[in-house]
Amino acid sequence: MAFADSNGVQIYYPDGPPLVLQHGLTGYLESWRERGYTEMLGGAYRLILIDARGHGRSDKPHEPEAYARERRSEDVVAVLDQLGVEKTHYFGYSMGGRIGCALLSHSPERLLSAVMGGFNPYVTASAATMPETREEFERSIEARPGLTPEVRAHLIANDLDALRASTIGSSGPAMTSDALDNPLPILLFSGSENAPLEGARKAAEAASNGQFFVVPGRDHSGAVADVNFVGPRVERFLASVAVSGPV
Repeated sequence: MAFADSNGVQIYYPDGPPLVLQHGLTGYLESWRERGYTEMLGGAYRLILIDARGHGRSDKPHEPEAYARERRSEDVVAVLDQLGVEKTHYFGYSMGGRIGCALLSHSPERLLSAVMGGFNPYVTASAATMPETREEFERSIEARPGLTPEVRAHLIANDLDALRASTIGSSGPAMTSDALDNPLPILLFSGSENAPLEGARKAAEAASNGQFFVVPGRDHSGAVADVNFVGPRVERFLASVAVSGPV
């Protein structure tokens, strides 16, 4: 914790290491606030929330090549450079996990650690998972349980062409063959009812410095929504990472 003196008035601001929070496909940066992660993690870390390209208030290219793995890594690095951050912790879910693998592949020197949930590094993205029409997309959002009207409206407002380009552009390996050889601490997790489970476990076992946990009884959306289970485990992992030098 830190305080700045403003003419005798103490002004508090978080002074911990930086932590990037990166959402999944169709998501947006405010989802971390809505789920409670910013409240849980904001006291100890300088949070950096990013709208991934194709989402939120970021630009939304419709060309698949704009979403190549290298471009994903460059996006996060551009934000870090803009903020003057040399190294950061990283926490990404689903597509955010894929972006984490892009950083491990192309810019590992900018990371202190990486947390990746709901993501199998050994499976490529598929545009087949995206609805063909705007009507089908809106019905898929309406069918999701537990969404507030505000969140539902935000998801429906997504640019479907950009989302489709994102999945097409993300085809191919999520990481280079040596990405997990890096000694950086890596934490992966998955819901017990989520398809990425075994791939995430395999990646943690293959990593030089990997850990893994399961969110019991949770599917893809339910795992990240269970902040009371996931959050403390992420906190303990991040707290165990030794931070030296400038961040």
